[in-house]
Amino acid sequence: MWIGLDNYRELFAAPVFRQGWPKGHTVTSWPSLQTVLRNAGARWEDESVVVDVRLVTSSKPDDLPDFCRAMLKLFGQAAKRQAA
Repeated sequence: MWIGLDNYRELFAAPVFRQGWPKGHTVTSWPSLQTVLRNAGARWEDESVVVDVRLVTSSKPDDLPDFCRAMLKLFGQAAKRQAA
């Protein structure tokens, strides 16, 4: 599932589950996917949420509150930049 916000000049992408382009990004996921993600070129961390620039990944449904907090923080930072 993807949640995206095209905020004029900034695009946020937030994969809740693993998608096809992790190469070069730091991500988290369900632990059983770590080998797949590492083989695809990602840096995998065992955390509830990982933020890599504007890419936010979450490891499981129970982490949704942490995921939402991370996304809201990014949206707030973008709003401040645009207001300046």
